[in-house]
Amino acid sequence: MKSEDLTYQIQHSELENGEHQFDFQVDDKLFLRFENEEIRNVRLKLTAKITRKSDDFLLFLDADGDFEMQCDRCLDFFSQHVDLHHEVVIKLDETTNFDTDEDFVTLDRNDNYLDIAYFIYEMTMLSLPIRRVHPEDESGESGCNPEIIKFITGESHITEEDAEVLDAAESDENWKKKLKNLYNN
Repeated sequence: MKSEDLTYQIQHSELENGEHQFDFQVDDKLFLRFENEEIRNVRLKLTAKITRKSDDFLLFLDADGDFEMQCDRCLDFFSQHVDLHHEVVIKLDETTNFDTDEDFVTLDRNDNYLDIAYFIYEMTMLSLPIRRVHPEDESGESGCNPEIIKFITGESHITEEDAEVLDAAESDENWKKKLKNLYNN
């Protein structure tokens, strides 16, 4: 499986039996390859260890670093530290198949390269929490944007101009009908 981007390619056909180590610096370029918009400013140090036994490989991925992701509460971005580990069993076969199991793949024996970019992407994306919010600071306060928190909790002061826009929207019957139709569909 050889792509145009050779950054995360390992030429497995040249590997002797035994353990081999490869080090990579992972950045945004890898995630853009998969059209990712969930994280940005990626800075990961990755170590890939491959143990080869004839036509079988055991791939260990270890990554440490950080990236930014968007807070579900205030929509600002914040830095998330990660320490990631993933194992994949790879067997040389007649065809390449990544669909059998997330931890087991077959690789066409005529393909001399293993592109580990997908494994790095998958490992990182699966580490993202379901609920993504700023961590609390040292004093236990939310790290979220304080202006947005004030708005969410109702402590924000609406300007006179904003109030007029809201009043106009409330009095617009056509707008209400559109919203009602949208809600009912």
